[in-house]
Amino acid sequence: RDVRPFLSNLSVREDARKSGVGSALVDACEDAIQQWPRQYSEIVLQVEDQNQLARKFYEKRGYTALFADPACRRFDTNGLILRRVPTTKVAMRKLLGSRRRKQSSSSSNSPFFMDVVDTVRQLVGSK
Repeated sequence: RDVRPFLSNLSVREDARKSGVGSALVDACEDAIQQWPRQYSEIVLQVEDQNQLARKFYEKRGYTALFADPACRRFDTNGLILRRVPTTKVAMRKLLGSRRRKQSSSSSNSPFFMDVVDTVRQLVGSK
């Protein structure tokens, strides 16, 4: 069975964009995958075709478009009732390095999600 890591539902609040938060989250995910016992050679994701900022964000980080799927649906959050509306999603892939990345000493004893939380707090400051 062909399985691979899938990055899903990454979102950064609009006023925190361009601060490095998104990059830190993606880096943390990629680093975590390389720490897993099973070796994976790639990570994949989907992004809406109309979301050009997100596509450029991922392309800058080494992701390449594989194909577009016009049969996808998403929830329209405008209004009081959620509606499923058609959208085209682009599947993207990044090849991961063959060697594992070394965890920093400050996070070697922390679970993955705490590493992400700590990184985000450092970047945007906790309130």
